[in-house]
Amino acid sequence: MAEEYYTAFSASSNAEAPFLTYWAVDEATKELKPSTFTRAQVWALAASAVERLRAVGVQHRDRVAHFMTANRLEDIVFRVAAVVIGCVPVTVNWQADGPDRIGYKIASTGSKAVLIDKGVKEADLEEVLKHAKEEAQKEGNANFNPAVLKGWEVTETDISGDKGKATPGDSPTGTSDERIIIFTSGTTGLPKGVRLLYSNYDVNRKTFEKFLGVKEDAQLHLVLVNPLHHTNSTAVSDWGLRRAGTVIHVIERYTTAYWKVLSDAALAAESSGKAFRLVAPMVSRHIDFLDGLMSGNAGSLPSGLTAAELSKSLSSRDVLFLLGSAPVGPTTVARLQGHFAGKLPTVRFGSTETCLQVMGTPTDLSEEAALKAFQKGWAHTFNGTPQKGYWIGRPHPPFTECLVVRGVDPEKKDTFMLPCGEGEPGQIVTRGGNVMGGYANSDKNPFTSEEQGHWYTNLGDICFWIEGEKCASTEEGPSGSRDFFWLSRDSQMVIKGGANYSCEQIGEELQSIASTALGCQRDDIAVAVLGMKVASEHEDDACVTLELIGEAAKDGAKRLTEGGGGKSTEDILMGIMKKEASKGAKPDRLLLTNVPKNFKGAVSLPDVKKLWKNHLGMN
Repeated sequence: MAEEYYTAFSASSNAEAPFLTYWAVDEATKELKPSTFTRAQVWALAASAVERLRAVGVQHRDRVAHFMTANRLEDIVFRVAAVVIGCVPVTVNWQADGPDRIGYKIASTGSKAVLIDKGVKEADLEEVLKHAKEEAQKEGNANFNPAVLKGWEVTETDISGDKGKATPGDSPTGTSDERIIIFTSGTTGLPKGVRLLYSNYDVNRKTFEKFLGVKEDAQLHLVLVNPLHHTNSTAVSDWGLRRAGTVIHVIERYTTAYWKVLSDAALAAESSGKAFRLVAPMVSRHIDFLDGLMSGNAGSLPSGLTAAELSKSLSSRDVLFLLGSAPVGPTTVARLQGHFAGKLPTVRFGSTETCLQVMGTPTDLSEEAALKAFQKGWAHTFNGTPQKGYWIGRPHPPFTECLVVRGVDPEKKDTFMLPCGEGEPGQIVTRGGNVMGGYANSDKNPFTSEEQGHWYTNLGDICFWIEGEKCASTEEGPSGSRDFFWLSRDSQMVIKGGANYSCEQIGEELQSIASTALGCQRDDIAVAVLGMKVASEHEDDACVTLELIGEAAKDGAKRLTEGGGGKSTEDILMGIMKKEASKGAKPDRLLLTNVPKNFKGAVSLPDVKKLWKNHLGMN
């Protein structure tokens, strides 16, 4: 399965051409300083990494934790080396993981070695290894003692002259071997290590090239700023490593200078005279930053770059803003269109467990049709209830399939895998060669089975579909021209009258009604909605938790109570919300108390459910 990588690195046509530019942040000036390497030079660095790995006993199928503190050149180099040995990189989330969690990841995967960068302090490393050994000891492995490799010693290797002309050798890797382990966020417990296979990334490449319209003779340019510990940059960088002729830019971390790098990369691709596609994975927040810069409200653009130059260089339809990880709403779309001659974002949808890509907005759909699709989602209603959805595109036949179903619990026969009708919210499921091999230390995927048609049922997203305009890239698939729209996370719905209603959408509507009644801003209150079967076996009660956060909300509650004729604040608000809410958003029960949150600050639905069970005496 390593052949694609070997072919890409050994192709004489591009071995000496610029391949990978690593942009390091100058801490004094915040400017980005480039270091550019050819394919042959990156392979030479990887050969040095292979020597270091083998020197500490790393072999085929051994795991190596990549303990980085930013996007690093050595992270990429050791991922290339992993192909040669057949060892498995394990990611660490340097933005969120503390020493105990990093130690858990190292121990739970049985990592043979730990790769570190210069940002890892010695005291932090000692604490991480202490936690890792304690965790391993709990599992009965008292002798756990991973080796430590200093990544910068490899990237500072002399690759001048003949040393920079290393060529690929043999690799033991096969289709079912692990390519990498990426951990989930673990917002409801310990994070899980997702086993992504070489076969997953093979499908990933094919999916991207069809989805993004990257033809065989086109040169691919990638500009990566999202963290390499995420499935996003991992999938996109892997695509670039295994495709000959690719030009990759990896940026240490986001600074405003990113836009200068992106602009220059687009100009270079345009001036090359070759057919090209430039793909820039990002999130909607990046567009917020960009809008501030171009509007002159959030600092200034990087030195040597004007708003007019940036607009011109990035307006090309061969430069794709690939947005994912968060909903793409009307503000983001309007900003892109305003700054880049009507250009629309390309939206992708997927998860770590699905090797990033499940569906996306077709690039062969006309801009007029694409804009209509975005707008249909924002204006959608279901059974008289506003149901604002965010267009996430269509599956990628023949590589991925999707359905929206009423339920994914096999114990609930009346809803399990029952397809939803047009516009009806339900849980999205998918299948294809992109779906993970399972979790670390497990050979099976607990969320797919032959009995359920190999559908992966744990995406945890609520979506709906609407028939859209036809386009060639999706017509051959079972979904045809269906457009899919994202509603909310955590698979939380209220089921009433045989219809599903998104808890998140209900919460948004009730938050607006309650804040108006209290005379405060929306942010002065927090609302969490949960569907629970209290008085019926098949109908949910909409259980609403409402927290008064700001002083304006508390003052408003006091005013309501004083003029409420002896009624409680809960009763008064309940009456107002029942009267003003749309049919699907009417609350059945209301509790005025603190809304439980997780460490990210998001609503902790398991704790909300526990709160209501205690309140209703259902334990």
